Amino acid sequence: MKKLDEFGKKLIQEVRDLTTEEYISIKSGQMKSSEAQILFELISGLNSNQQSTLDSIVGEVIDRALHNTLRMFESSESMTVADKEKIELSCDIVESSDGLSGELYGDNGWFVKYSNNYLKRDIY
Repeated sequence: MKKLDEFGKKLIQEVRDLTTEEYISIKSGQMKSSEAQILFELISGLNSNQQSTLDSIVGEVIDRALHNTLRMFESSESMTVADKEKIELSCDIVESSDGLSGELYGDNGWFVKYSNNYLKRDIY
C-alpha cells in the first residue's frame, strides 16, 4: 500500500470513523461522562426529523474539519505530514507535548488561546 493511501486509511479510520462512533455513542446514551450525558439528554429531546438533521450537520462538520486540517498542511510553508521513517525529525511537535490532543482543552488550551470564534459550550 502506498504511503499516501496508508495515511488516508489511518485518517479516515482513526479520526473520521472514531469521531462518528463517539457521536453515535453519545446519541445513544452509551458514553457515561457528564458532558456526554448532558448532550444525550439534549439530543433525546429532539424529534426524529430534528435528530436526522443533527446527524447530517454533525457528519458535515466532521468532514469539513478533516478537509480544513488537510488544507492547512497543504498550504503551510513550515509544517507537513511526513513518514517518520524517511525523515530526520529536528522538531517533532508530537514529542514536544505530553499529549498533543490534550493541548486543545482547558483554560490555557488551544481552543481558548487561539480561536477567534470558539464556541464555549456552557452546557458543561
